[in-house]
Amino acid sequence: MSTPTPPQAYQIPQLIPPLTLETLAPFPLPPKLNSLPSTQFTQFTTNPELISSYIHTLQAYRRQISTLTSSLSTLTHVLQSEVRDSLILKYEQLISKIQDQLGQLQQLFQEFVNLETIQYQLLSANFNSDLLKLKYRKMVERLNDVSIEIASGATRGGAGGGDDEVGRMLERFRDSRKVYHLQREKLNRWEEERVSGFI
Repeated sequence: MSTPTPPQAYQIPQLIPPLTLETLAPFPLPPKLNSLPSTQFTQFTTNPELISSYIHTLQAYRRQISTLTSSLSTLTHVLQSEVRDSLILKYEQLISKIQDQLGQLQQLFQEFVNLETIQYQLLSANFNSDLLKLKYRKMVERLNDVSIEIASGATRGGAGGGDDEVGRMLERFRDSRKVYHLQREKLNRWEEERVSGFI
């Protein structure tokens, strides 16, 4: 697998000093200007356009223009490669990542709200006084059914096992009825509002 080529690092140009009369070096004048008649030479020296055209022909001026053009080209490359192609791309990727994380946070928050709602519903369902009383009543009824089943077993022939078997069955029956009557009394007290909730 080929290693990706790292982006070229561009050197930001240094500050270019402005042109001065010394760096332009317009003197001595070219021989063709010195050989002009006095009237034409006076016209040259008093005409800004002619003087500007003369300055544009100077080597120092041309070098300065070349340096400025090169610096502007380098700055253009820096703006394109470092800012547009690199920094803006990283910024867009960061924005995309932030948006993804915000979406995940919103999803997690919605899940939290849903779970919180379910929690309240479960608490309300499981700890509602009427519902608890109903469940407790069914438990008491089941205790009664258990003691009845024990007694029914004895009447269907449980005594055939001897006195010991009958004694154990009676003991189980008395224990189950004792538990039943105790829980039944608690339910009665609860329904009469003599106690707040079951004991």
